[in-house]
Formats: sequence, structure tokens, C-alpha cells
Amino acid sequence: MESDLYRIVYCSRNQIKGTEEEIANAQLDLLEAARSKNRSLGITGALVSRAGVFAQALEGPRSSVEHIVRLVQQDPRNSDITVCLRGPATERDFPKWSMAFADGEGPGGLSPAQGAFDAVFANQESAGEDLLVLLKTHFTPKNDLPLEW
Repeated sequence: MESDLYRIVYCSRNQIKGTEEEIANAQLDLLEAARSKNRSLGITGALVSRAGVFAQALEGPRSSVEHIVRLVQQDPRNSDITVCLRGPATERDFPKWSMAFADGEGPGGLSPAQGAFDAVFANQESAGEDLLVLLKTHFTPKNDLPLEW
């Protein structure tokens, strides 16, 4: 158990504008920057983008996790940032990923994600735990998946 391990789970509305290709490229740039910064701060986590919404779980030292969330709150690519779960954690749920990513759009996308996002934005009581379960289920390491995929 890490003594200062902290977790925040949130949803935000994706404000990246442009063509499908421009949005995909902007998200890739965002992801690459997040992975680099997270590695340097000892943060792991997962990010899902679906239907104009980002959902993210961050875990690591409390000061680092809270710093990243403050940056997200100031980032014009996000709006309606809704933190649905925060607090100490006994272990990392995403230990192999500085930032796992899934684009939940298209065939085989994360169809349960939309209901989880709606629950977060409606401030339903168990929304944070439900979203964390969805992320953990989707990003459970299988065999020897690469650290970033």
C-alpha cells in the first residue's frame, strides 16, 4: 500500500472543436502530453472519450492528482467538470498505465459509458463508484498488453 495514494474520478464535456480528424489529432496530442506529465508525477489512470464526454480516473500522490485536476479545470478543452469520486486509495487500479485511453465511439465502443456519464452529471449517489468499476472492467490487464494502448 502506498501511504499517500489518492484517487479522483471525474467527467467533463469535451470542448475540442473541428473535423473528426482534427478532434482525433487533438485528443492524441492531449493524451501524449498527459502520459508524459503523469509519468513524471507518479500518476496512473485511465481516460475514456465518448459522445463528447471525457471520463478520467487519476491515482497517485494526493498533491500531484489534485494539481492535475486543477490544470484540467483551467483547460478550455474541458467544461462542466464534475468530480464524482475522490479520496484515499489502498492500491492502484491502473498500475500499468500512465494514462490508458479508450475512444468509446463506434462499433464495440463503451456502450454502458453513456449511462455512467449521465449519472455523474446528474450527481447520482453511486455514480463515481459505478464509473470507476466501468473503467476498471474495461482496462483490466489481459495477458501482457502493452503499458499504453
